[in-house]
Amino acid sequence: MEVNRIDDDGVWNYALKQSPKSQLLQSWEWGIFQQTLRRKVHHLQLVEDGTVLALLQCFEHTLAAGKRYLYAPRGPVVLVDDPLLFDSIVHHFTRALQELAKSSGAVFVRIEPSGSSQLTAQSFVSLDYRSVPSVQPGNELFVRVNHEEPKLLAAMHEKTRYNIRLALKRGVRTRLIEEFGYARRAFPAFWKLIESTAERQNIKTHDRSYYERMLEVLMPKGVVKMLVAEFENEIICANLLGVFGDTVTYLHGGSSYEHRALMAPYLLHWEGIRITQQSGLRYYNLGGISPEGAVNDKWENLTHFKQGFVTLGETGEHVTYIGGLDLVTRPLWYRMYGTAKKIKKMLHRR
Repeated sequence: MEVNRIDDDGVWNYALKQSPKSQLLQSWEWGIFQQTLRRKVHHLQLVEDGTVLALLQCFEHTLAAGKRYLYAPRGPVVLVDDPLLFDSIVHHFTRALQELAKSSGAVFVRIEPSGSSQLTAQSFVSLDYRSVPSVQPGNELFVRVNHEEPKLLAAMHEKTRYNIRLALKRGVRTRLIEEFGYARRAFPAFWKLIESTAERQNIKTHDRSYYERMLEVLMPKGVVKMLVAEFENEIICANLLGVFGDTVTYLHGGSSYEHRALMAPYLLHWEGIRITQQSGLRYYNLGGISPEGAVNDKWENLTHFKQGFVTLGETGEHVTYIGGLDLVTRPLWYRMYGTAKKIKKMLHRR
């Protein structure tokens, strides 16, 4: 086995798309987006006898005092399901990441593995990785769209089907925006919905410029689209969708509280499912949900909403990731980083 640096977008994406439930955050295009945010990007590919076994794309993030760390959202992506290879894959990547961290002066490397469902955190922890809360959702719900529309609808919760039809009956219409010029005109309405939804649900959002840059960079490349719901010529719900490999992923969205009775979010996700199917893809990723068996989780209501679109094991699949893992390369600075985070959290609570 050997770890190679990759500098060709076609070589990178071709291998990455071989993984079911393709990860947009590991795509070459997402790396380009990160570069526009002034983050250096690294691409590592593990190969044996000409076969790509795993890939990892990571970005350099800045810390205080001129320090930095490396972050791989949903990476590495392990492309094989042979448990006998896992320890070797982790070992080779660990050595490559240690060298990369040393050359870039990184305090630690944070990874969030995906791909093989048989991979566990133990393979990493045994090599001194530290389990940490993941930045990306630890659980996601995927819709398998390889069914006829009547079956997809029949597998939904009765209330979900009712609300989709109610939205249509009351005159809500959807529109897919794929050109940046149109998206730029719709953006003020999208941002207003994002802000109001975040305030209502007490969640954090990125800065306005982050979403503007995402659309500017990724929409012309065809990997991000905007899906909006309109009522009487007003945008009342809007979602950003990522498109990569075999999957369409719900990335960000917002809805109007004033028009909540129109049930636009139900119709918009149904339209996202239909678009995925019509594009010949396999999965519509509804995004983060609560862990299985969780009680009084902060995402409980959102999870209940999303679960209404599927029957698990038939049209739906609950995916659990192994979580965040830190490979520490500068222990003293890592402890200082942890202390600073705890102090900041305490001050935020006051």
